[in-house]
Amino acid sequence: MTSRNPWFAALLMASVGAYAQMPVADLILTHARVHTQDPSQPEAEAVVVQNGRIVFVGSAQNAAAYQGAETRVEDLGGRTVLPGLSDAHVHLQQGEFFHHQLCDVRAFSVEEGLDRAKRCAATAPEGDWVVGYGWYDLDEPAFDHLTREQLDSVAGERRLAIISRDSHTIWVNTRVLNDYAIADDTPSPTGGQIVRDATTGAATGMLIDAAALPVLQDIQYRSSYSKPLPDLLKAAVRHFNTLGITSLLDAFADEETLNAYVQLDRTGQLNARVTLAAPVMPGNFREEIPRIAQRRQLESANVRLRYVKVLADGNGEVGLASYLHRDGSGGKSPGYYSDAEMAELVALAEKHDLAVFVHTIGDGAARQVLDAVEAARHRSPVTALRHTLTHLCWIDTADMPRLTRLGVVANIQEGWLAPAAFGGPPGYDYSRSTATGPLGPWLAGRVMPYGDLQAAGARLAAGSDWFYTDENPWNDLQAGVTARDPDGANPQAMLPEYAVGLPALLAARTTGGAFQAYREGDFGAVVAGRRADLIVLDKDPMDLDPMQIHSVQVDQTYFDGKLVYER
Repeated sequence: MTSRNPWFAALLMASVGAYAQMPVADLILTHARVHTQDPSQPEAEAVVVQNGRIVFVGSAQNAAAYQGAETRVEDLGGRTVLPGLSDAHVHLQQGEFFHHQLCDVRAFSVEEGLDRAKRCAATAPEGDWVVGYGWYDLDEPAFDHLTREQLDSVAGERRLAIISRDSHTIWVNTRVLNDYAIADDTPSPTGGQIVRDATTGAATGMLIDAAALPVLQDIQYRSSYSKPLPDLLKAAVRHFNTLGITSLLDAFADEETLNAYVQLDRTGQLNARVTLAAPVMPGNFREEIPRIAQRRQLESANVRLRYVKVLADGNGEVGLASYLHRDGSGGKSPGYYSDAEMAELVALAEKHDLAVFVHTIGDGAARQVLDAVEAARHRSPVTALRHTLTHLCWIDTADMPRLTRLGVVANIQEGWLAPAAFGGPPGYDYSRSTATGPLGPWLAGRVMPYGDLQAAGARLAAGSDWFYTDENPWNDLQAGVTARDPDGANPQAMLPEYAVGLPALLAARTTGGAFQAYREGDFGAVVAGRRADLIVLDKDPMDLDPMQIHSVQVDQTYFDGKLVYER
């Protein structure tokens, strides 16, 4: 029967027209538990993807209307979907190079460490260098007191370099000292240290930060251990996709690193959204920041240079962190920059439309950078730049609200709340160990106050700081929630009062990372219009006992709606 009602006919035609215009999906993930990270629609059953973007988030029934003959439909049977995770502080090149190209010399005694280094020398590739990775003073404090004679016993006439687990220190033999013109009376560079014998004043072979950088760069780029940089990055991104990571901030990316990422992106081989922070040192920031700004013309669709990487201070265990006080009342210590230099650096970065991404260990370093940002806001009250403090191992309680007020991102490493995140022998607890060692009880009891930062309203982004610490985000999330080691080796929590809830950490790993990347409208949440960077999990982390978060497995990873990993 034909309807004689013109209004009904018009409505029918409009409905048919709307259906005809509905996009046919490339991909439908359905019958899932979707945690969207979108407060207006926290959960859904299905996600529809077309041309690399999400076009619908909602019920399985409504998603079915988008299905066409060529649509890939994944019935997930109740499995969990999240936006692809972000690692908002990582060193991909170094991680792949240190862990997969160099000889592992990690040891818990000097004798064992030297023995492993000698075995590396026997199997080292042809060329001038013998290079190992993994000595660390938390595993054995005596590594900080090695003699030149001990180092010279390892590699004969070849160049020896042992890179510490955190890469801030390199131990070298006399051949390297001579080749790099480091004599007993050579002054330490600004931002680094040539360690000397306390009695004789002779260089011991231990080089820290800026003093080690020329050696490190030659090993990475100009030694028999070197590998093509695009190959290293491609392998590392592939590995990160297996962990559910689809975006990252590479926190020490020079021009060669930028070019390698761009090459991968422009040839369709980069399955990640990459933000870069380019390094400067106290002795070169005035010249280098304008050069970094010029490099932005080399960017590609998925590779963006937004930050200047700054080392405001060094590690507390070797006395290079900048503290306001060491015991609650006194003992102020400097960092690598004067207050005037830090203010000048921030102002110069802003002049070139770059934010700073600052490594701050001590609370003195955090305050110095916040003071510099505040001075910049007095000159220009409004900015779109997203200055970031990373690590924040210590920050004074009075400075925590300043992060929000000044629009500064708190980039945390939630995995560092685990007692043995940095290493150490079995049963090691960083806080308890350093309380009786180099830090003392006042500092050791206040390390990584991430729960307090969250409570103060700081905007959080989170990353692993791999190569240094565990890159697996499910291990890191568990450590951040429980303040315990994910492997259960040390059943005691370190500082549980500083733990952060799982919802806040997942936000830091998704929307927080996207915000830090200036791309919160592009990824970080399962929302119509955003890129289809999605992960499928074998279990829902929100339903697990917190000590089981590490057991989560990634079944599938999608980047731009394309399956880039399947377990």
